[in-house]
Amino acid sequence: MIANDMDIFYDIEDFATPAIYKGESIPVLFSKDYEVDGISDVVITVRKSDIPVLKKKEILNINSLDYKIIAIDTDPENELEYIVMLDKQ
Repeated sequence: MIANDMDIFYDIEDFATPAIYKGESIPVLFSKDYEVDGISDVVITVRKSDIPVLKKKEILNINSLDYKIIAIDTDPENELEYIVMLDKQ
């Protein structure tokens, strides 16, 4: 199953970076080459199973820095991940 294969990439020991979201540590992947609506900034991917409901203006803390969510790619064909653009606070 694809979701199980993704576990390798979202392993903090290997590729992922821990982020604090609402007091919980979740793994995220940085993808700086991705654009959302033609705007490029700090972009991460996160599994929908780790954050089932994600909203703009919420805060993630990554590497002791706060980031506000400014855009979320909610492609209905991507059932496993969100692509999220962040603004460093």
